[in-house]
Amino acid sequence: MDIDLGDLVDLEQQFYDVGYKEGTEHGRVHGLIEGRALGKEKGFEMWEEVGFYLGFATTWKSLLERQQEPNAKIVSHLSHLMELAGSFPMYNPLRGSSDIHETSTTPEIDIAGLLSRMRGRYRVACSGLGVRPRLPSSSVIDAPASSIVEGEPEIPVAESNSGPGNNSIWSFADASKKAGAGGLAF
Repeated sequence: MDIDLGDLVDLEQQFYDVGYKEGTEHGRVHGLIEGRALGKEKGFEMWEEVGFYLGFATTWKSLLERQQEPNAKIVSHLSHLMELAGSFPMYNPLRGSSDIHETSTTPEIDIAGLLSRMRGRYRVACSGLGVRPRLPSSSVIDAPASSIVEGEPEIPVAESNSGPGNNSIWSFADASKKAGAGGLAF
């Protein structure tokens, strides 16, 4: 019986190498799966925000252009917001690439910077329009019904005060009558 003691001494290193190789392959496969899922989720969140900004700009620009004398500055801000939304990338430029680390000939797109510029332009447009800006968030949209405080009066939208020069959106007079003698409490 010939036993090579050199193989027995190196046995621990052999098992370590095999385990490391299998673990690396397993981690690579599951990392790609998890990365794709996370990428889809974050991409959807970004496009939901970009879509909100594009819808906001399109709607307000259309409404402003129907006026006799639309504010050119606000229309310009809305147009620029629409251009920024249109320049947002719609696909991954490395889609056809087999190597993740391969350098592409297309210039790098700063998605975070572009989204930041869109948010800033949105705030400027809201300021010019006199509309309170809101960040689109699924947690705000899907707020539970239990977050509505019982006993608080609902504030109806003013319909009769929509004449020229009147920027009032809410009718607080009707709401204060419903609230009672104490008026509105903030």
